[in-house]
Amino acid sequence: MVVVLPVGLVAVLLQRDRTRSPALRALGARTLPDQGRQHLKAGQPFTAYNSTPSTSGPHDPHPAPCGVSSQPIPNPVQVHDLEHGVVMVQYRPDLDAGQVRALETLARARSPPCPRRALPRIA
Repeated sequence: MVVVLPVGLVAVLLQRDRTRSPALRALGARTLPDQGRQHLKAGQPFTAYNSTPSTSGPHDPHPAPCGVSSQPIPNPVQVHDLEHGVVMVQYRPDLDAGQVRALETLARARSPPCPRRALPRIA
């Protein structure tokens, strides 16, 4: 199961890592070479990612739907979601069922849709 939440915090953390922030280094954050943003054909495999989980590189043309998933999301699909600012919370399959439910509850509670007047229109 993968919990998918759309947020912008990842971009902030990545930008701060580029500044070589001591605080981020203390957390073990690191910058990886960008493997590009090429779209593969739907379902086409790609296995030469430079990180686990994958953070950039050739990826599926279709993102995974946001929400809670009971199945693993393939790496090429995950990379597409990251391209759009999605944050995925992933866990080992042997995680206690109570902890899985807590993650699901957190995911549903932390991403409520709501209007915001100051948002710009996107053409």
